[in-house]
Amino acid sequence: DDPNVILTGVAPLLRRAQNQIFTGFWESFSMAFVIITVVMIVSLRSIKAGLVAMVPNLTPICIVFGILGWYQIPIDIGIMMTASIALGIAVDGTFHFLVRYQSQYRLTRNSAQASRDSLLMTGEPIFTAAVITGAGMLALTLSNFVPTARFGYMMTSLLVAALVGDLVLLPCLLALRPEKSEGQQGTDHTDRDQTSEDQQHAPHFLKQKQRGTQDQSGKAVA
Repeated sequence: DDPNVILTGVAPLLRRAQNQIFTGFWESFSMAFVIITVVMIVSLRSIKAGLVAMVPNLTPICIVFGILGWYQIPIDIGIMMTASIALGIAVDGTFHFLVRYQSQYRLTRNSAQASRDSLLMTGEPIFTAAVITGAGMLALTLSNFVPTARFGYMMTSLLVAALVGDLVLLPCLLALRPEKSEGQQGTDHTDRDQTSEDQQHAPHFLKQKQRGTQDQSGKAVA
């Protein structure tokens, strides 16, 4: 009988582990995508809003990994773990923006104005959170272990791309929201109580802006 040859050592073990991680990459990413999408739909109480919320979070991942494929950069253990982790972190800023957008849209009934006001109100905290998280990830780039260092670089790149998605792509998508028709406007009375509450919690500069708009409208009618 021919003798059985079994390779042992660190290299075969790392290769086997990398193959297992690569195989489970799509499973973990798909599961994270489905769970986060469902949570966004339930939290925002809208299927459309939940699906729109995933666009600025998936786009940066596709772009960054697309660049890696374009330049034929090999994917290692550190890089493979970044997609699902970045998706979970980046969705925080998106949720923050969408909650404020829904509140402002009930006040203004104008998609472009609600998107602009939401950006003014949430842009700074979203940017600050992304910078702090990215700075923490940059500390991993100082590691002597190459996969850990690459993980830090990838996470930082994904967070920067997600920040652009939240502050540029998402407001543009929401600004393109079609306005309600005359038939649909008849159902707006159901939101009056919530609108009054939103007006009480609106920032001072937005209240002044809304009063100025109402005064101008009143003068125009007169």
